[in-house]
Amino acid sequence: MPIALNEKPSTAEIIRPYTDHGEAVRWINGTETAVTLGDNIFVWNVTEGTPIISYRLPSGDGPLWRRMLAVNLNGTMIVAGTSNGGITRWKFTNDTQDSVDINVTISALAWGDNIYVGTNESETSRVLVFDPVNLTRIKEWETGSYVETLDATADGKVAAGLHNGTVMVWKGGKLEKLNFGDRIRDVRWNGGDLFIAEWKNVHIYSDGALENIELPRIAMAVAPSDDSQKFAAGYANETIDIFDRNGNRQLRFFQNLDQRIPEGMPTRIFSMDWNQDKIIVGRQAFNVPIFDANTGEVVKVIAKDPEYSKYVIILSDPPKTEDAPIPFWVIAFPVLLTAWRKTRKINRNQNNIPQKSIY
Repeated sequence: MPIALNEKPSTAEIIRPYTDHGEAVRWINGTETAVTLGDNIFVWNVTEGTPIISYRLPSGDGPLWRRMLAVNLNGTMIVAGTSNGGITRWKFTNDTQDSVDINVTISALAWGDNIYVGTNESETSRVLVFDPVNLTRIKEWETGSYVETLDATADGKVAAGLHNGTVMVWKGGKLEKLNFGDRIRDVRWNGGDLFIAEWKNVHIYSDGALENIELPRIAMAVAPSDDSQKFAAGYANETIDIFDRNGNRQLRFFQNLDQRIPEGMPTRIFSMDWNQDKIIVGRQAFNVPIFDANTGEVVKVIAKDPEYSKYVIILSDPPKTEDAPIPFWVIAFPVLLTAWRKTRKINRNQNNIPQKSIY
């Protein structure tokens, strides 16, 4: 069960600080509330920098290589999933959850008029469409390549970015395909504009017209401004560039906020979201920074508990030492040490024997 962060856990539980990484991040309906997904889902009061409530997704089988989330249109529910599990719809306003098992690897999520789930099944990959009310599957679309990213809108526009460089756009009941040269890392709708991150480019598709803006590096994520006149491009070296639609770079900023990452080893940006003059960034690191979109300055860091050092781990029934198995190296080490000493002694004695010349 989820624990409201203002409640004290009992001593029978492990006390966990709320320091976390946020691979997937979203603002909630243009407010000062944000949601992040790392090891847990957190809903944040960004102004205060404190969590409102959290929920831990059920763990699945197999390796975990991607986490994803989407927020519903009125900002009251979240759908989240991991590549090795199903999807969970969480109504955080009253803390209720419903889950759906999906027996394939999922790779992308979006919530518009329906809930859309992208799969990674090689050539048989699909977009699965679920009713957002009862979570029943109502249809599916074949894609022919695994779905890297998804986004959807309230009026039924859907975009799926594929591993093979194709973007499939469903709009007005019709399917359009846009073909590019490399895998699609991110797609984001903003009104009628679709922003596409592909290789060292951001493409903007609007009313049948396609704009292209070249980037200095491979874009891992893209986030349009509220008016679509600018966008942020995030890279694998934790650098973020702000461009206008004419391709002019307005700003570049870089921050490595995790002291546990050695210098010279920046972290990859997974996702970003732009709200008014703030950009929230999901990274491959603990803590989630929020930047001023006009200056590049850090205005807030969330998912980092200011009292981290005060937390301890409390176990209600710690294991007894006599019941624990003795590690193999504890038994083997004295035997190996004795054998090594004997060998070393023999070699030393042999080295002291006078050697006869063969000539």
